[in-house]
Amino acid sequence: MVKDHRANDIFDPSDPGKRVTARLFVDASETGRLVRLSGHHVGTVGREDQNPDQLQMAATLMFKMKGIDARAAVVDYRLQGRLMSDKGSFQLWAGHEMNVHPSFIRYNEDSAHFKLKPYNAGEDGYSGLGVERSKEIEYWMNMLLIYNVDARKAIKDIGSDRYPQDGDGIDPETARRLAIEEIKRPEFIALLRQLRGLESAELVMENGEPVVGEILYLRESIHTADVADRENRIYRFALDKEGVTGGDAKYYAHRIGLGYYPFDSNSYKKGEPLSNPLAQNPWYIPYEVLLHPRLTNVLIPGYAANMDSFAWTAMRVYPNLIVLGDAAGVAAGLALQGKFRIHGPSEQQIAL
Repeated sequence: MVKDHRANDIFDPSDPGKRVTARLFVDASETGRLVRLSGHHVGTVGREDQNPDQLQMAATLMFKMKGIDARAAVVDYRLQGRLMSDKGSFQLWAGHEMNVHPSFIRYNEDSAHFKLKPYNAGEDGYSGLGVERSKEIEYWMNMLLIYNVDARKAIKDIGSDRYPQDGDGIDPETARRLAIEEIKRPEFIALLRQLRGLESAELVMENGEPVVGEILYLRESIHTADVADRENRIYRFALDKEGVTGGDAKYYAHRIGLGYYPFDSNSYKKGEPLSNPLAQNPWYIPYEVLLHPRLTNVLIPGYAANMDSFAWTAMRVYPNLIVLGDAAGVAAGLALQGKFRIHGPSEQQIAL
């Protein structure tokens, strides 16, 4: 029962919900919600397999700006910092001077939840305005990192046993609200205007509020694994660090496609390096990343896929997730036709 998307009592706690019976389920969510709430989840939270904590990669609030001088913003950056699609849409990489700018360094040190990073910005739609009219283009800005966000925590679960009790992270809805208040501050916009090309930039507003993403860009939540020894952090994943850094030949027979993302990961807490070098070559993705060791009728092409936190930093982007989604859809369809075993498929079935 939806009341107000801004309120904490979005859902009626007396509503028992629905029970759905099906031969097969697919959890393609960012939160691994179906897997986690099944009562049979095994695996890790965030980087738990590599570190004693359960921190998840920083989230981002996308917000829209206009008045950006694209030519000035991308000066002295590789590829001139700008790419244009075949429909005339801009993608900007800029703001790298903030890494040494005292005002930005101070902001990142003093802010409790937020960090500003050199941005990538995508033009809103395919306006084809071109460089000459670049200040009229509206851009979605990816530059505001939000730390200590726990993707598992949903407002609708507060007060129930579904709400995670471990970890001190804030829920995504609260984090989004805090970030909106942050970008509305005059001091925030004044800070951004110290960057090249953003001297006249301003937020795009609608009904007195800044235009922002409907949901946060979450980069991580839970990971499915076969837990061998939780106390000593010994887990078995279908895809791991070795697999994305050159050791993927073992996946060849059960490959469902190729994964590739050569750019960067994101930090888990403030003060840590932002980027972590990843593989420079594509890797085979094994079918088993879609499987949970205890759930026999669930496929997982979403954030809870069966891979470790290092592999996830490379697999988390949409082109790779689309590979997982396509494979899950085909496997589900074949299984319902009686042509495929979800767990333990034969080589002939994998070939399908």
